[in-house]
Amino acid sequence: MTEEFHARYGALAEGRALFLRELFFTPRWPEGRAWLFWQFHDGGHVDGIDGPVDLDAFAGPADDLHALARPVE
Repeated sequence: MTEEFHARYGALAEGRALFLRELFFTPRWPEGRAWLFWQFHDGGHVDGIDGPVDLDAFAGPADDLHALARPVE
């Protein structure tokens, strides 16, 4: 979500974890809401992948990230 998207559709995201895109600064919006994922680069490089990739940060401990990747039972 970008700031422009939030300004227009932010009400749709109420109560949901935020995945923010902010390429130049640490995200500080929307005020009072924490982000779960932050895309901080859109032209990164990863071994084994040809071409640019998005680089993201996760706001939590590794166990929480692993729990998101597990199938729901």
